[in-house]
Amino acid sequence: MIKIIFCFIFNGILAITILPGQDLLAVKMEYTTVITETPSKSPSLFQFKAYPKDSYLEGISSEVAGIHPFGDLVAKKLFLFDKYYTSEENPFPGNPAVKTIVKKPVIYSAVKDIERDLKKSVRKGSKPKEEASLVMNTVLDVALNIITADTKSFESALKASGNIESKIDLFTRKVKLNY
Repeated sequence: MIKIIFCFIFNGILAITILPGQDLLAVKMEYTTVITETPSKSPSLFQFKAYPKDSYLEGISSEVAGIHPFGDLVAKKLFLFDKYYTSEENPFPGNPAVKTIVKKPVIYSAVKDIERDLKKSVRKGSKPKEEASLVMNTVLDVALNIITADTKSFESALKASGNIESKIDLFTRKVKLNY
């Protein structure tokens, strides 16, 4: 008799705990379906957490950052960019040669290509200096804030973009920084 009562109680507890779990699974499936359908309707947008770099920029003097055609702020941001994205190592102890290691080489080379193209377009007169400076500031803001983020999809989009204009478009229009 005790075994029968125990079986009824056990089956009751089991039924009470399994049924809500199935309902939660059904809700999760509906939620997942909604999430997977939403991105196909809207253009791809990359979102990253961002933090203001003003305190870092104030600590950099103009002598250390150097002179840049787009202004002092771009020079300071490029100094920070190089500091964050590159590091130097000795290949082995006792060797005076230094090996430069680049973190996220796809992003690093894209930013350097954009800088080179903007300088060239300002020199040729096809783009005003103020516009090029604004674009470079935006590109550097994005690059400085995504150094620690997971950027695999962004890097694959950068690799897929063929020309500099599409890379600039990725940095300026397709990335949203959440401050």
